[in-house]
Amino acid sequence: MNQKSEYLNSLEIQLNELLDESLDSVINRERTTYDKLTAPFGDRIVLFGAGNLGRKTLAGLRRLGIEPLAFTDNNQALWNSVIDGIKVLSPHEATENFKDTATFIITIWNGATGSRQEVSQNQLHDLGCQTVISFGFYTGNTRKYSYPCLS
Repeated sequence: MNQKSEYLNSLEIQLNELLDESLDSVINRERTTYDKLTAPFGDRIVLFGAGNLGRKTLAGLRRLGIEPLAFTDNNQALWNSVIDGIKVLSPHEATENFKDTATFIITIWNGATGSRQEVSQNQLHDLGCQTVISFGFYTGNTRKYSYPCLS
């Protein structure tokens, strides 16, 4: 079997496992995934992206009683500024300060470039971040979490 066939076979196995999963199991997995991913850090969060989505995520977190440690953004014009009471750090400074002690939540969205999430994840992982997730794990106004692909 060649590499492409092995990959497709692996995807088919994963898809069948998901389709065979009971509804109760799916609901439980959905409710616990965020907590499992961020378990070492609890509510210690850095938001990667200080634009509209970052500010909306900040508002949702505050409704949950969570105050992020910082924003980080690739836009140098924002570095060392304060947005909605949260300091904006360069990605390098944010990862130096928090890579081992916080979850980085990517709050960047550009519908025209679907790979932006992956690029951002790779950037943070390359800078040494342990835990990087998408904003899609938060549903907004409750303490329930969801998969980005299902939101």
